Amino acid sequence: MDEKKKRNNATITFSDKAQKEKLLLQLNSMQLQNLMPESARGKDCQKVIWAVDYLYDLAIKGKIRVQVPMFEEDSQEKFLLIEEIQRLKYRIAELERQEGKYIDTINNLMK
Repeated sequence: MDEKKKRNNATITFSDKAQKEKLLLQLNSMQLQNLMPESARGKDCQKVIWAVDYLYDLAIKGKIRVQVPMFEEDSQEKFLLIEEIQRLKYRIAELERQEGKYIDTINNLMK
């Protein structure tokens, strides 16, 4: 009996051919090719694996900024902080007005 060899292939598919072409254009750019080890340059799948590994390493090492929201959009903490900021802005404006009054008083006393 002839045993068929099962292939262990996995594929990434693109719903839009233009997306794949853009990806390959970027991966084949001189800038990325210069960064890429020789072993990754031969096959498209190796280029994709290398690029994702490279990006992941940059993110983990803190070389690129990964933005993560500090608070959920509608969290109580966010609303309390916004209220506190408004309160502090009002207090700063109040102190600046008082400072102006003190300066005027000092100027009048010096005359």
